[in-house]
Amino acid sequence: MSILLALGMAMVIIGLAQLAQRLRRGSLPAVPPVSRPEPMRAPFVPSGVFVSDAHGWLAFDAGSAFRVGLDGFLAEAIGPVEAIELPPVGTRVTRGEALLTLRVAGRRVAVAAPAAGEVVGVNELVRADRAQLTDDPYGRGWLVKLMPTDHKAALEPLYVGPGATAFLRRELRRLVDWVNVVTAPAGAPQLSDGGLPQRGVAAQLGDDQLARFTSAFMSCDPAREASRGLPGARGPAALAP
Repeated sequence: MSILLALGMAMVIIGLAQLAQRLRRGSLPAVPPVSRPEPMRAPFVPSGVFVSDAHGWLAFDAGSAFRVGLDGFLAEAIGPVEAIELPPVGTRVTRGEALLTLRVAGRRVAVAAPAAGEVVGVNELVRADRAQLTDDPYGRGWLVKLMPTDHKAALEPLYVGPGATAFLRRELRRLVDWVNVVTAPAGAPQLSDGGLPQRGVAAQLGDDQLARFTSAFMSCDPAREASRGLPGARGPAALAP
């Protein structure tokens, strides 16, 4: 018995010595850092970009067409996208009608057209490199080129300039309240340590919750817009000095 005990103690001592030697050499495997949920970033809208209540944006492209994409708020809330279904060139849409579809966490999410018009081009590069949708939503992450039916009517209901940024920041605060109410019963921790929604919060929602999110934040329903009564600079008049 004493021999076994002595052998056991010797093995422990040898093990500790080897561990100390590895520590001195720095040969222990690195422990990966614990990743924490990253909060959504404060929205900012570049100059010359018009934003809709349904969180699409448009800006003048070469000629008289508009480039169209997701605004920074929606891109942050949606997070990584698994696939993008872009409309065929020649497709005609009305404002608020589904323009394209995203696949998010296995679910299809329709994105509303911010203006009425005809699709005259699509960004095939973003379909291949979907990260641009969230990394550079107002630049390389554009999605569709749209020739509006009426330029003035297209811009009239949209936010632009400081009013657009202010609108998106109000929407971020509204999303905080919405997440607290909608996910609290399920106990889903959708807020980061800073109290802001996590990036990709929509992808973490259940099917019913995601449907409620799209209805609350991605709809161009005029009744919903009127009931919210959000102030802010809108349309061409907002560009006047």
